[in-house]
Amino acid sequence: MKRRSATRTVIERLGVVTLAAISLALGACSYTREAAAEIDAPGGTDGSSVHARRGIEWPARRTDGLPSGERRVVFRPHGEPTGRGNEDAALSGISVAWVQELSPIGQGLVLTNRTEIIGEGGETFSETGNDWTAPGLDSGFSFFTFRADRPFPRMRRGPGDGQREGPLDVRGLRRRAVLADEFQVRSPGADAWPPKGIALVKHGLGGLEYTRPVADELRRRGWMVVESEGLSWGFERVERALEEEEREARGPDDQRAQARGGSAARAPKPKAMSVDEASTAFAQGAQLFADIAYSWEAALAIVEKKCPAVAGKPVVYVGFSFGGIVGPTVVARLGDRVKATVLAGAGANLMGIANESDIEGLDLVLTGADGKRVRPGSEEYRAISEMYLQKAAWDSYNTAPFLMGQPVLLVQGRSDTTVPSRYGELLWERLGRPERWSAWYGHPLLIYFIGDHRKEIVDWLERHVRETAGKAGDAGAASGASEAEDN
Repeated sequence: MKRRSATRTVIERLGVVTLAAISLALGACSYTREAAAEIDAPGGTDGSSVHARRGIEWPARRTDGLPSGERRVVFRPHGEPTGRGNEDAALSGISVAWVQELSPIGQGLVLTNRTEIIGEGGETFSETGNDWTAPGLDSGFSFFTFRADRPFPRMRRGPGDGQREGPLDVRGLRRRAVLADEFQVRSPGADAWPPKGIALVKHGLGGLEYTRPVADELRRRGWMVVESEGLSWGFERVERALEEEEREARGPDDQRAQARGGSAARAPKPKAMSVDEASTAFAQGAQLFADIAYSWEAALAIVEKKCPAVAGKPVVYVGFSFGGIVGPTVVARLGDRVKATVLAGAGANLMGIANESDIEGLDLVLTGADGKRVRPGSEEYRAISEMYLQKAAWDSYNTAPFLMGQPVLLVQGRSDTTVPSRYGELLWERLGRPERWSAWYGHPLLIYFIGDHRKEIVDWLERHVRETAGKAGDAGAASGASEAEDN
């Protein structure tokens, strides 16, 4: 009896596991789909959307005095001894040049690198994957933005070869930049050349292992893909910059006391802030959204500059998790250039998301006038949140309405606790209730399974790009007919 009972228990457990696996698989293979609500698209009589540049007060960034031009350092390995003491005859007559190009674009500075192989006769051969005008590109670049009210960092150059100046040391750029973002550019192969458009893909903070398949599908179908992963500048760099500002603000007496281990060296207690002070602090942090928008604006400009084959072609934006949260601000900055947008695992109100997410370390400790911590759900917390949304013009809560009437698809998890579902619902409302695909699970499974839906996501994007192009053509034809009648 005991043996039969144990066997039955095993079977029952296996049945539960199997049922759970089947349910999970079925849930992963399908979304609940809601059509977009019927709304009147904002804009003029031609049906174009309002350009958000005119409706948002964007933060000032340094645009003057930024370095530009090309710097290179040339290495000549031929004739030099190897580790074994013999000369490397295979490299005789060959030189390698590392080339840096700095270009002030938009609200910051773009840095591109390339490596050139120089033959014995002085001819230059670019390395495979560095030709932006040819199929199969796989290259990258960096973008930096700098506060307008801070001095620009001193640029240092490394040693050259006696004839040319050495490369720039960009550590000063990264340390002083408000945002230092890294981009990768991948173009389709020869069988899909020239590209049909530019796909801007912002991955989440957790990496691109599960979301990269969507970008790969776009590239396979002939899109030039521009990608960015997470926050390349890192929270630690920001913390160090803030600490440096604090040290600069302190007098020499405080700095000496800190060095001796005095009272200034002790960790400060959380500062009690008023509702106005707390909301202002959060709103300052939301400037990050604007800087990310600046970075994508520059990314689009540099890609079109280096690859004329895509200049003026359709642009789509795809954002996952954090990339979806900042997506409305990016698309609002780019305006009518973006023809279709997909936001997966996204939400509005960064303050609420950060303080209520299940990710440890995102929440910020707020201390009220009574010395107690201000927690979500309290009256003081709600007051701070409401005032934050009034001040944070760059939060997706405030930029989402500029996308109203445009092709937008939200992909959401109804049980999301990482980007809490209620903030996903809030974003959907602020966007004007666009088309939505939702699943029963939460954030991790939403991202885990997103690659399985890559074909239908790209189908959706391409369908709406075609529809947008058709509407633009109809509007142009109607405008031409009207002009003809006037004449």
